[in-house]
Amino acid sequence: MFHSYQRRQTLAQCIFSLWANWAVSVGFLALPILITPLVSARILPAVPLLLAGILTILDRRNRIQPSPTCFRMPHLVQVILIISAAVMLADMFYKTHSDVNGIIGQPINLANPLLPVLDISVVAVIVCIFNIFRGNNPRSCRSCHNRLGEAIDRGLIGMLYNRESKIQVKFLFWLSLALAVTTWTYYLFFYVNININKSDSYFFILCPLMCYVLSLIYFGARYYTLWVYYCQNNATAKVIERQGTTIRYLVICNDRILLNIPEPTSDAIFSDELKIDVPLKVSLPFKETITNLEAHNYFIDASEVPDAETRLIFKSCDPGMYNNMFHFVAFVNDAEKTADTLKGQWFSLQETNEMIREGLVAMALAAELSRIYTITMAWKAYDRHGHRLYEIKHYKPTFRLKDMPTWDVDYNDSNWLYVAEINEDRPFYRLRRLWHKITKGLGE
Repeated sequence: MFHSYQRRQTLAQCIFSLWANWAVSVGFLALPILITPLVSARILPAVPLLLAGILTILDRRNRIQPSPTCFRMPHLVQVILIISAAVMLADMFYKTHSDVNGIIGQPINLANPLLPVLDISVVAVIVCIFNIFRGNNPRSCRSCHNRLGEAIDRGLIGMLYNRESKIQVKFLFWLSLALAVTTWTYYLFFYVNININKSDSYFFILCPLMCYVLSLIYFGARYYTLWVYYCQNNATAKVIERQGTTIRYLVICNDRILLNIPEPTSDAIFSDELKIDVPLKVSLPFKETITNLEAHNYFIDASEVPDAETRLIFKSCDPGMYNNMFHFVAFVNDAEKTADTLKGQWFSLQETNEMIREGLVAMALAAELSRIYTITMAWKAYDRHGHRLYEIKHYKPTFRLKDMPTWDVDYNDSNWLYVAEINEDRPFYRLRRLWHKITKGLGE
């Protein structure tokens, strides 16, 4: 089944969703600044909280879509808004309960509105720095990866989302830094806290507005160019080059894993095709589902081991590009025959982990083993809400591959990945759980 038209349409929507998410989220940052003359100082801190709540609603609606858009920027802005609201409240409380005349050399006039650009710009710089250092591992990216799996990461849309979200975060950092330096310099050396005159309005309101409008023009032109390149010109081939269904088999015998060692090459190892991976991958035309019987028959035909037991670990999909991956595990008893027919070598879990640390293993295999280990350890130690199953702090269960056939855990349930991160053995468990509930809802 050929889906090139649908792919182009979905890719176009994803490209322009990057602009829309920037416009909405950064617009929410600009809104408290623009309404400064209209809102009293006592009401203004509630505005960022209200906007953060709207982003939460938009996030939850986005997460249930068949092809969710990248929400890294709205998540980042959500954090900025919440922290900025707290800073504004602290600022207002400090000014009303402290004698600050001796510090700034002029009286404070609380009849005037707050100047949110001073707080928001600095908070945005700090949050962006933290997010940049997180690289591909901010909470929003982990959440998306946990829910959607490997397929979307390896596709064109995933590549675009990953690249463009980083560009947007860096752009917001430099934009916020420029505003912070400009507005704070003017505030410290030229602003008089009596009223807001035309010069004040220019630096505290008009400059942020102009920066926002210019950013809309820049990203509008950027994403229009990307749309023309990928969806209108000959680069359309890139939209359909990675298509279809892939079945991956993690082959296990007792406590050992069967892996395929590629032929040595003088080229540097950059591609997953040149790295150590599972011994059997089946590529098919796109299919929405793969039954256990189909997967079992594919493995039997390839391995010639009729008594093998196959089981679905989890599946990942990129519905917009009509790609999906089904991750199966195959338990075998005849190690020698399986290794001979599948052309693989047996390794212990410790040896495999060492190869992962050295960067010799394909990303998909590393992700599979990481997901299995993380979910298993969380399932063994905690309930679905992160409460300990045993009255032993930091209890670490045993993990043996030979016990895997007896584990009754759903590796496709991303809630266990959330529990592994937020549980009673982690510092500030209740506070972090409350934060996640406010910003994203319980569960990832």
